[in-house]
Amino acid sequence: MPKGKSVDIERVIRKLYHDVDVLNNKRIIPTEVGIACGYAVFTVDDMELERVRERADEEMYQRKKEMKM
Repeated sequence: MPKGKSVDIERVIRKLYHDVDVLNNKRIIPTEVGIACGYAVFTVDDMELERVRERADEEMYQRKKEMKM
């Protein structure tokens, strides 16, 4: 993200989950929608972008696991 440092990603994710709740509550489509998302921030310790993507995937799968519980 070009302006990633200035984006409040937690706020963006909360808004995304809120929008899905609205979609489900209004029954806009005939099936319930669910999402799992994750993110990672590139740090000075990261040597390649692929590791950042892997961390984001790990977080997404963790959230997905929590949703199932």
